[in-house]
Amino acid sequence: MGLFKTVCMTLPVLLASTGSEAKEDEHPGVRRPESRLMQNQQGEHLQLSSPLRSVLHHPAFAGFARMLLPWDDRAYDDSMPLHQMERLLPYHSHVHPAEAIAALNRLIDEVNHGKPVFYDFYSEAQKQAQPAKRNTGLFYFRGKPGAPFALIAPGGGFVYVGSLHEGFPYAMALNQAGYNAFVLKYRVGRGRYCSHRGSGGRPHLHHPECEAIGSQP
Repeated sequence: MGLFKTVCMTLPVLLASTGSEAKEDEHPGVRRPESRLMQNQQGEHLQLSSPLRSVLHHPAFAGFARMLLPWDDRAYDDSMPLHQMERLLPYHSHVHPAEAIAALNRLIDEVNHGKPVFYDFYSEAQKQAQPAKRNTGLFYFRGKPGAPFALIAPGGGFVYVGSLHEGFPYAMALNQAGYNAFVLKYRVGRGRYCSHRGSGGRPHLHHPECEAIGSQP
């Protein structure tokens, strides 16, 4: 049974302009691609036959690869081909691996063009105090500059976050309509308490790109 937990809400997210020359250490919440990735274009596209390890160890996803996947505390069979993706999503049905892979490849392309796709909203001190906060963040799918944006909170029965099925493909569809989209990776593992509070209520990213996006929710 599919769980559609998509939520569009006001989110005071301030993002980094793709043309910004700000340095990473000035904005620690933004995980920028390393220059060698942009120079060498090491981001090969994923295929239906690609093993899961190709996601977990893809250079474009360095530092946040596990956040793309549903479970926070499970070991994965990294030899599993991506066309069997439904094995990762036991509470979902009608999973379409090709759509999820297209969305992942979109993120790879963005990284290869030097554009950030993942944002932290907790500080390192907050993560040390509550380690579960390391399992949070925002994935950004760019639409038209100045267009409204949506925040997508994928479902998963309060035990995992089904971004591959209820997050990234929806973001792609919104992009095709011109909208910007964010997919929220929130904490799970303690029922509704963590799911509702996994983002700390109203996550903030302080960055000068808000003027560049000029977006309204």
